[in-house]
Amino acid sequence: LLNAQDQKLASLCEREGRALVFAVNKSDKILDRKFVDEKLKKTIQKSLPQFKGAYITYISGLKRIGFNTLRENVLKTYSNWNFRQSTSNLNTWLQEKLDKHAPPMNSEKRRIKLKYVVQSNSRPPTIKIFTSHNGFISKSYKRYLENSFREDFDLLGTPIRIIFKSGDNPFTFSKH
Repeated sequence: LLNAQDQKLASLCEREGRALVFAVNKSDKILDRKFVDEKLKKTIQKSLPQFKGAYITYISGLKRIGFNTLRENVLKTYSNWNFRQSTSNLNTWLQEKLDKHAPPMNSEKRRIKLKYVVQSNSRPPTIKIFTSHNGFISKSYKRYLENSFREDFDLLGTPIRIIFKSGDNPFTFSKH
């Protein structure tokens, strides 16, 4: 259902931090829309997991069907792309995620502490999570946080950026 060009375009959107709505044209020719819809959603989830849950709109240029729905989905996605959240709400969210699933241990067998979170940008939604001792966060734990963020704040169709930042240790002396 998604050809190589579709996947390249979606990957480019993700890399550039752009939101995405899928529009399926010639929908008047589809015999079993439920089957096509399920297959398309599975394909997106498998090959473009960063756009899992993105809005899919069925249109027909010839019969002029689906354009109002397309406009609504574009506006919802645009709103998600411009998402803003207060620091206190983000820190409450982070604490809930930490309580549910603690971060992994680092190479020195010490648990990495995620201290607090701030939103540093929108377009796309970008959050910075400050960590202890310049800890390395595994890809799987980062993906857990991204997926939780997307689901908990209902951010469909937009990429999410999570940046981990470690504060400087004031007790480390530089050798000048």
